[in-house]
Amino acid sequence: IFDGDYPFEVLSFYMEDEYQVTRDLTLTLGWRWDRYAMAKSSANPRGALIYKPRPSSTFKLLYGEAFRAPNMYELHYEAPDEAKGNPRLDPEEIHTAEAVWEQRLSQRLWGLVSLYNYRMEGLLEQRLDPADALLQFHNTDEVRARGMELECRGFLWRGATGYVSYVFQRAEETKKELSNSPGQ
Repeated sequence: IFDGDYPFEVLSFYMEDEYQVTRDLTLTLGWRWDRYAMAKSSANPRGALIYKPRPSSTFKLLYGEAFRAPNMYELHYEAPDEAKGNPRLDPEEIHTAEAVWEQRLSQRLWGLVSLYNYRMEGLLEQRLDPADALLQFHNTDEVRARGMELECRGFLWRGATGYVSYVFQRAEETKKELSNSPGQ
């Protein structure tokens, strides 16, 4: 049972603008600001450069930053002989960069190739505290993930769609492989 009086308040603001640089080139810029009652404020930019050389091909360069404040469960949940809260948690932050190529392969088939690089700071992970053997959320060190995604999407019969994708990635926490993070 989780019983506590923890007032919660959040204020957010987001803006985005799109510039048509040329007929084939679009620049989209965005910015988001969040203020949480129980965490620091955060301002996060986003951007996309989209090039469409032909109606059947699109190239995208994407960059973004994001922020996630710890939730009530991560901050305050306690259960006898099982878990304890951690009100000193910091928010998670992520910086992403991605290059994407989308290609129409036929009238009903699309292909996609994506290369990405993520850098995360303060990722929340539940660990066993050796002092009392209770589970508690902690912020991790820096986490990096790099990978590639391949996808094929098809428009089948009578409006049905389907896709198949394959992802290869490597996620590391300060030069060691990240737990619970599949490579494929």
